[in-house]
Amino acid sequence: MSAGGSEGRSDDPTGRPVVRICFVLSEIALVGMGLLIAARVVARGLFGYDIEFADEVGAYLLVAMSFFTLPVGQAYRTFHHVEMLHGRLGLRGRAMLDLLFNLLSLTFAVVVDVYFFQVVRSSWNQDNVAPTMLATPLWIPQLVLPLGITAVALVLLSEIRQDIRRIAAAGAEHRAKDRASR
Repeated sequence: MSAGGSEGRSDDPTGRPVVRICFVLSEIALVGMGLLIAARVVARGLFGYDIEFADEVGAYLLVAMSFFTLPVGQAYRTFHHVEMLHGRLGLRGRAMLDLLFNLLSLTFAVVVDVYFFQVVRSSWNQDNVAPTMLATPLWIPQLVLPLGITAVALVLLSEIRQDIRRIAAAGAEHRAKDRASR
């Protein structure tokens, strides 16, 4: 297995607003976690004071970073692919395999997204709060889950469109070669 390249992909993922927004949000979460940890270390080391909410907020930021980096990773094709089959296929076969994978991934993302929205709605309706000092309304950190998965679904839709174009282009190229060989 190897990391997937951008073979056959013509657009730059940084040009997609969804990818750019998710990338910035994940950067903010990462910087926020770093600052929170640094503040906790300084407060504990210099003042003997523990920032008690740091674990809770740090966990929320970790979840946010995890879910907002999913669409970025998908757009940059940094997830692993099984090259044993992919490498043996032609351009059209690879595009068809990518299309199948992206369609299955989109189906999974939609199902999970519906469930996540139900969880958030349930927490909102029941006024659930975290049993911590901050008593954070749980719908706030839970909202990151459907937002991240929705962003993944949008990226997958874009990639499905690209896969269809790649299949059509490979088919046209194949037909042109057949005509030229006659």
